Amino acid sequence: MNALPFDFYRLFNDLAVKSPWTLPVGTQFSSDREAFVSALNVCKQLPGICLNLNKNREILAISDFGAHYLGYEASELVGKSIDVLVAAADLDTYHQKLDLLERKQTAVQDWIGQQVCKDGKPILVKISGSLITYSEALKTLFLICQDIDLYLNPLNLEERLDAKTQIGNRTLLFSDEIQLRDEQLKQDNHKRQNHEVLLSQQAAQLADSQLALINQMSILQSILDSIGDGVIVVDRQGRFLLFNPAARQMMAQGSVYKTIAEWTTDYECYYSNGITRYTCETLPLTRAAQGEEIEREEIYLRHRHSSQELWLSVSARPIRNAQEDIRGGVAVLHNITERKQAEIALQQLFQRERLLGLLTRNLHRSLELQDLLKNIVDEIRQLLNCDRALIYRFQPSGKDALIVEESLNTHASYLPLRDWKVRHLSFTEPPLIEQFCQGRLLACDDIQTANLHKADIELLKAVGVKSLLVVPILQAEKLWGLLVMHQCNQMRQWQPIEVDLMEQLATQINLAIQQAELYYQLAQANAELQTLASIDGLTQIANRRRFDEYLTQEWRRLSREKAPLSLIICDIDYFKAYNDTYGHQAGDACLKQVASTIRSVVKRPADLVARYGGEEFAVILPNTSLDGAVLLAESIRYQVKTLRIKHRSSAINQYITLSLGVASLTPSMKATPSQLIAIADNKLYEAKNLGRDRVVIQSYV
Repeated sequence: MNALPFDFYRLFNDLAVKSPWTLPVGTQFSSDREAFVSALNVCKQLPGICLNLNKNREILAISDFGAHYLGYEASELVGKSIDVLVAAADLDTYHQKLDLLERKQTAVQDWIGQQVCKDGKPILVKISGSLITYSEALKTLFLICQDIDLYLNPLNLEERLDAKTQIGNRTLLFSDEIQLRDEQLKQDNHKRQNHEVLLSQQAAQLADSQLALINQMSILQSILDSIGDGVIVVDRQGRFLLFNPAARQMMAQGSVYKTIAEWTTDYECYYSNGITRYTCETLPLTRAAQGEEIEREEIYLRHRHSSQELWLSVSARPIRNAQEDIRGGVAVLHNITERKQAEIALQQLFQRERLLGLLTRNLHRSLELQDLLKNIVDEIRQLLNCDRALIYRFQPSGKDALIVEESLNTHASYLPLRDWKVRHLSFTEPPLIEQFCQGRLLACDDIQTANLHKADIELLKAVGVKSLLVVPILQAEKLWGLLVMHQCNQMRQWQPIEVDLMEQLATQINLAIQQAELYYQLAQANAELQTLASIDGLTQIANRRRFDEYLTQEWRRLSREKAPLSLIICDIDYFKAYNDTYGHQAGDACLKQVASTIRSVVKRPADLVARYGGEEFAVILPNTSLDGAVLLAESIRYQVKTLRIKHRSSAINQYITLSLGVASLTPSMKATPSQLIAIADNKLYEAKNLGRDRVVIQSYV
């Protein structure tokens, strides 16, 4: 991009020069300054103590003679206040005289005072002062100081004559010098007149150039006002020089800002990824003002205090003057917000469709309801990029809902507050319940303005909620529960695409929940069948199938642990005769009583009581020694006898009795469970052969 056709920066550079004689813009600079400099040169060469002061009464020039006379070099005094050369007692008088000169109350002012040498020695001098005006903006005070100390206070006549001679000589020299300088001033004045003529000609040329420039600027302004792209110009320090109407509209009154740094206090600016932020130094316009050329760089703007969001394509170039010096930067801003929003929406749609498919597949893989609900809230929170996701499940009893939650670690959990009666919240009461039953959802961009009860708002505020989305989960037109999304870090406007996505997802969630509930029902039925398959229907203790499974299981486990396994097998004495005498119903009742008694004696959860067959029962005792098994067998025999179930057909007792065989082994790879059963069974028959109603154990090894 070409530099601007005019060099407006030179004007600012001239204004930036700081010195005691700086002139305002518009002063006839060359002639006035030339006369001024010439006067300073004259002052330096005068024979007396001559000084030139600026408006601050600082020494602009002092004659070399005067400086040496006072013990200084001229360079030591230039820029110093006149006060360094004036005796303290004379300061007030000195400045009063100078005030009169500046106010033009007198053309020439004479007075006598004391000057102070560098070594501190005072000198009595006669001072003549006048105001020299070069222009209204440039004036100086000119002072001539004559040493009259020797003249007024001579020690003898020779000194007095000598002083008079010296003063006379100085006066003659000064007069000659004045004539010489007067000739020089006349020559300077002639040059000044020539310069004025030249300046008049240049002024006319400048006026013509300015008219041409005004025409060019008018055309440029019309172009800037009519184009749809924004144009912004800054200087090298980042100060705004130009905002065209399109730029002002884009930046929402951006022209009220004076600098780029001030503008960034209200705007956040991001690279095209929408994550990495620009600093003030890395902004395209700042970089252009430092000499870089930028071509179609995409940036994302967000206003800190409003909902304004903007995507721009920025091209920027440095502004150079005729000497190719960089004077600032210009940027052209093209609004691409609609295009970027469409691209982002398309990307989000693709991403969400992909995630929806993935989520749907994952939902149907989860068969446990609690795991399913946990997966749902986890996936949905990530899918919507929200801060918290919840599921309320309304129990059929009407009690408080089951809540499953997934939230960012930076936000407080909702679960500690669920003691609040969830069913008392307005979005779980009519009329919202009726709305939910019809499949309509609730979207609150700002809970403060939502149609919710005060209690709802207080609860939501307690966990930092600013925006809320509630989607019903229906089963056969009945409200199963609610899917709830919370936005906590800032208010969020729920987009139609997000609402549609959640409605689709609610249908999939419903199907997955039905699948999980059917699986649960099936698992329950299988568990019941498993129970029925392992329980004896008459006695309600383990059957022979369960006995065999458990004995094999414990044999393997205790084989690894090298621990003992004991077994008790018992039989009701003369039970066939009991059935023949009392009938089968009485026999069944007897079996139930005996089984219940054995189970009450065997208390450890790991021990198993089973119906081994007919009137036989077995007790598996893991981690039990032979001694422990014998004690338990004797307790079983005693407790059954105390039932006092009459048995008049028994050959040994008038009541039901038991015979028991006890065996114990430490399982190993060399033995089998059937060996343990055989030993216990043999001991049972041995007990019967020995007269019944007794416990017989294997021999100790």
